[in-house]
Amino acid sequence: MVDAAACGPPGRCPRCKRPATRVHSRYWRQVCALPVGGRGLTLRLRVRRFFCGHSQCHRRTLVEQVAGLTEPRRRSSPAARSAMRAVAVELGGRPGQSRTRHRPTAGCSSCPGPACSSTCTEPGCRP
Repeated sequence: MVDAAACGPPGRCPRCKRPATRVHSRYWRQVCALPVGGRGLTLRLRVRRFFCGHSQCHRRTLVEQVAGLTEPRRRSSPAARSAMRAVAVELGGRPGQSRTRHRPTAGCSSCPGPACSSTCTEPGCRP
């Protein structure tokens, strides 16, 4: 697990496209990334939630996104999802599942997805 904090400029409201002005709160967000050194990687990212200051906008708050690493309502990085998608397209179904079961392609202990199954007996594996 790697801890990091987002420190970029405030994002824009996805609804009205105006820049955010005030910080609402901060919280920890977990993101599964591509493996490093043959081991699954989980990023614990500290992100800010902002108020949308435009009075006509119905969106009250928004969360900052880190380009190339986070997307709204996603728990894995775009690169990790792309790697899993490549395995699924190439092998598909059960062959793809058995190929990725004990190799940390894009899954990690907090969100294994198709990289692990409920019948896994590998020590330390939490499906």
